[in-house]
Amino acid sequence: MTLGRLSSDSWISSYRQHLQLEGIPFYILKKGNSVAGSILIKVSMSGDLAKVYHNVLDAKGDSNWDVLIEGNHEEIDKSLERQISFDSDLWLLEVEEKEGKCLLDKPFLKRG
Repeated sequence: MTLGRLSSDSWISSYRQHLQLEGIPFYILKKGNSVAGSILIKVSMSGDLAKVYHNVLDAKGDSNWDVLIEGNHEEIDKSLERQISFDSDLWLLEVEEKEGKCLLDKPFLKRG
């Protein structure tokens, strides 16, 4: 039995709380649809490196966070601009952590 998916607002609020407990800076760069907007998370690491995560469903229908793109900030930002241009409901979050720790591997942060 699959439970309903958390709204974007609710998931982001929970994610923010978990990051704050770990002392990891978190920013909302673009607000999207509060109920069903897709969420992209840019993780800014040391140097000029960053990764962007998105939520995907695996073959079993389970929700997982996966790397969408990684590279330098300029490449990432260009890609995100393109993504935002065709998805106005999209949320864009940014996490700053030099080692790339973003907690998305934690089971309690699965979206679905």
